[in-house]
Amino acid sequence: FDLVGDLQLRLVRETPECLLTLQASELDAMRLDAHAALAIALANFRRRHGAPAVSAWHDLRRVGGRVEDADSGWFLDRALWRGLLAEHPQGLVAALPRSDLLVFAPVADAAAVAGMRRGIPRLHAGGGDYRLSSALYLFEGDRWSVLQPAVAVA
Repeated sequence: FDLVGDLQLRLVRETPECLLTLQASELDAMRLDAHAALAIALANFRRRHGAPAVSAWHDLRRVGGRVEDADSGWFLDRALWRGLLAEHPQGLVAALPRSDLLVFAPVADAAAVAGMRRGIPRLHAGGGDYRLSSALYLFEGDRWSVLQPAVAVA
C-alpha cells in the first residue's frame, strides 16, 4: 500500500520461519480494510515494542521503542503524532532514513530542519539494507505530506 511520498506500508504475518507480506486478497478473506488492518498492526507493534519514547538525538528528537531495529514503525502511530503536534501546533518535520531511525523536529526549529535537509539524504545513502527514505515529511493538520522529496541514491 502506498503511504506517502516514496513510503509503502507492508503488513506482515509472522510464521515460525519468517515474516510474510500480507496480500490484499488475504485482508479481504479476513474482512479487513487497510485501516482496520493498520489498527491491528499498530496494537501488535505496541505489544511487542512497548510504548514509544521521545529522546534527544543531536539537535533533533528521536522516536523509539524497546527494539531499535523497527523504530521507523512509529511513523504510523497517529496518536503519537497528534500528541506531539499538540506541543508543536505549527507542525513537525520527520524523517525515516533507515528502518532503525525515526527523527523529527518542530517546523519552528529552522536550524534543525535545515540540518535534516542536509543530513537525512546522507544517513539514507549510508543505510545499506536498512534504507527507507531520504524524503522529509511534514505532519500538520492531522495529515502527512512530503516536505522535501526523496533524492535518488547514487
